[in-house]
Amino acid sequence: MDTIKNNNSLNTSARAIDLYARAAATLYGIISFDDFCKILEVYYRTGTPSRNRIIAYFLTSDNDDPIYYIQDERIVHASIFPYEIASTLMEIQQSAFAPPSRSYRILPQKEFLQYADPFFYEDTCGTRQMEEYLTDNLGISQEDAEGIVAEMVFVCRCGASPTLVQDALTRRGLPFGRECYLDLITIACEMEPEIRRWETFGHTNAEIANA
Repeated sequence: MDTIKNNNSLNTSARAIDLYARAAATLYGIISFDDFCKILEVYYRTGTPSRNRIIAYFLTSDNDDPIYYIQDERIVHASIFPYEIASTLMEIQQSAFAPPSRSYRILPQKEFLQYADPFFYEDTCGTRQMEEYLTDNLGISQEDAEGIVAEMVFVCRCGASPTLVQDALTRRGLPFGRECYLDLITIACEMEPEIRRWETFGHTNAEIANA
């Protein structure tokens, strides 16, 4: 990733473009080629490859990335089935949480590229509280707790029901009861506003409120 950050010129290798596409899919869920190119222009200005060049790459490459796929000139997160694209786009556009501008949050480049890692999640009061609950109250190891929080953050990011946070525990066969369930939901609801979500176009709730 260092070759991407050096200077202000875009490394247009397959790996470089793939990293940006992975980050965009994670952060926004679905993004058109046009909007993806606009984001690259913010980072690289005149060094940005043309839209046609980027489209040619996506349309001719044999993409086997587990994070995203290409459909109708859009980068789509792999968790969204092709038949769900139209309805998911509508839900995002019509969300009560969307910024009035319906514009994507363009993060500093280094921060944006962190989202290319599918296990990355924001270091916030809410995520730290969840980690502490899992390790201190449930006796889960730090490594397992981080993996569980990553799954829970994704539940928040994609707009799924907070009740699904329990799945991250049950899949691992970890202790789970009614009291634990209510605690998890409470902390997840407190965690959600600080998470960059698809329905907020990558903004946090505070950023939208202060815009």
